[in-house]
Amino acid sequence: MKQRLAFQAAILIPLIALASPQFSEADIDLASGFWSTTYNCPDQQQGDGVWMTCDGLGRYGDWTVSTGQAEQITPLANRAAGSGGSGQRHWIGSGRNSNSGSAQFCLTSPQPELWIRYYTRWQPGYFMSGQQAQKMVYSHAPGTRPYIDTYGEDGIRVVTNSTIFTSTSGVWRTMMGGQASDGRWHEFQFHLKAAAANGGGDVWVDGRKVLSFTGFDWGSITGWQCFGYPENVDSNATGSTIYQDVDDLAISTRGYIPSSNSGSTVSPPPSPQNLTVQ
Repeated sequence: MKQRLAFQAAILIPLIALASPQFSEADIDLASGFWSTTYNCPDQQQGDGVWMTCDGLGRYGDWTVSTGQAEQITPLANRAAGSGGSGQRHWIGSGRNSNSGSAQFCLTSPQPELWIRYYTRWQPGYFMSGQQAQKMVYSHAPGTRPYIDTYGEDGIRVVTNSTIFTSTSGVWRTMMGGQASDGRWHEFQFHLKAAAANGGGDVWVDGRKVLSFTGFDWGSITGWQCFGYPENVDSNATGSTIYQDVDDLAISTRGYIPSSNSGSTVSPPPSPQNLTVQ
């Protein structure tokens, strides 16, 4: 189990540099403007001698769920509609920050603008409610460490050290058709632009833009280089440990990343409604 600063709703707490271990076995070269993995790698598990060795990905932390489950690369986490290979299995326990160690990617150099897309599914029956949250991507940007998390029953947030951008609709209940997970794969895409006073960000869920902001000053952040995913969670008290799978991760500096099973360019949908800034 990993302990981190908790972020309480409606109270802005400055993010500080955390003492959690960071590891990077290899850096990813984005010179071509695009990189992807379908986890076509040997089976492996957090804590064994090869963890993590997969297409330049690294491990971020060696904590485990209180019930002992560890992060895995396994065929059980493969998305059938993707490009084959295996997938990443993340474990979530009940309570705050009870989860297996995350994966991470690090680029060879910071990029001022990035698009990150992956597919994920939660074990059927898992649910979100109240003020529960899960970090979907967690930047290692020096000093501020912004992150994007699902929040409550249908929201999502971009949390920085000075501002929180929140959409209160269009996420969990919308994609699941209710409070409980449907056990199906869902597509998340994150866009971050670190241009001084004209920075911004966007989040898409299943091709729907659910959050967007512009004209934001990221302060000391001039580029994006390392991210952990998925990350800390404030889970519902289900009384059991559930899995979350991740597959078909892609990173781009070129623009919005098309769905991996569409074969055609997807234009970003229109801006969302119900966006608030705190």
